[in-house]
Amino acid sequence: MEATGHNRPITLIVDDEPGIRNFVQHVAESVGMQAVGAVSGSDALNKLKTLSPTIIVMDMQMPNGDGVQLIQGLAGLGIKAKIVIISGADSRLLEVSAEIARQRGLDIGAVLHKPVRFEELRRTLSDLYSTTMPFSAATLKQIIDSDMPILHYQPKIRLSDASFCGVEALLRCRDAADRPVSPELAISIAEEAGLMTALNDRIFRAAIEQRRQWTECGRELEVAINLCASVSFEHDLPDRLSAMCAEQGVPSTAIVLEMTERALERDNLVAMETMARLRLMGFRLSIDDFGTGHSSLVRLRQMPFSELKIDRSFVSNLDKSSENAVIVRSLVQLAQNLEMHCVIEGIEDAYALKFATQLGCTEAQGYHIARPMPPSEIREFDLTWRWRRSSLETPVGGQPAGDTEETKSSA
Repeated sequence: MEATGHNRPITLIVDDEPGIRNFVQHVAESVGMQAVGAVSGSDALNKLKTLSPTIIVMDMQMPNGDGVQLIQGLAGLGIKAKIVIISGADSRLLEVSAEIARQRGLDIGAVLHKPVRFEELRRTLSDLYSTTMPFSAATLKQIIDSDMPILHYQPKIRLSDASFCGVEALLRCRDAADRPVSPELAISIAEEAGLMTALNDRIFRAAIEQRRQWTECGRELEVAINLCASVSFEHDLPDRLSAMCAEQGVPSTAIVLEMTERALERDNLVAMETMARLRLMGFRLSIDDFGTGHSSLVRLRQMPFSELKIDRSFVSNLDKSSENAVIVRSLVQLAQNLEMHCVIEGIEDAYALKFATQLGCTEAQGYHIARPMPPSEIREFDLTWRWRRSSLETPVGGQPAGDTEETKSSA
């Protein structure tokens, strides 16, 4: 992803030969960087008083100060840029020079011998540029405006018959170096940059389009989509989401909108109006991570949720933690008493799956069932799960190992 304008990273080129400086400048600009030239080490150190380059390309043999002196000066300034040494000196001398730089705390990105070919230098600068490029609002905007995949899907099973019934769409984006970016970071940047509505719509549209594609292949799945609290109650949200479903021919009844407890902290009347409209349009509403926030049971009862989702933090070590078992049991009973579906996430072992089944949870997801995966792998999971469900240790409705008469009577 190419940066633009004055925000582009800078390559500082330190070489006394104008032809070399022009050549490196051309290569740097071809990978999206700005280039600034310096004719000597002292010139470079002077420019570094006002420049913060991402990459420094330097020769070792220059008049009025050699490369070792420049290395000493760069180390003295605490320069964090990637250093690329390009020189006609012999290999052994270049290896020693690079080792000096490393021992002085500089980051050597590459050592190249003159003459350097265009593609060799371009590949070097491109790799270094990518690994140093931070994930920013500009990068996120490019992701939103592109058609690149941004979602993985975690399968969910229906516990009454252990069938594969749906997926949760999860944000998975990558930076310019193709490194994964946490959803939390992407969302925080989106909120700070005013991109949350655009990101939210991009996620929803991608999930809806994928659901349509699965339907065309004969696979009917419910799709759960997370809505960020900051946009959960925008006045036109129901109309936008409904229009996207209509455009793709996807019934709104196949979509579950997950909202965290944080969403309930916003204006109560607007929340009720927006959620009521979404339910009237056929969407199902799930309160995600329930029990980890501060919403009251009164507010839960006031809102038209159709599903309660038990947070993974309560599901870990169910076979060893009596406290977690009590909390999960209580939340399942709460959902049942309010006539809501109950989904349990974070199922990471067979015991937790059997425990959830015995309590009467509606659906489950977690690593024991499947990890989040790209949409291309859903078909293989479906086929594999059909085999796995036939070999589950405990039949649906069976008693989890280790339950006592006391725990059964309290369920």
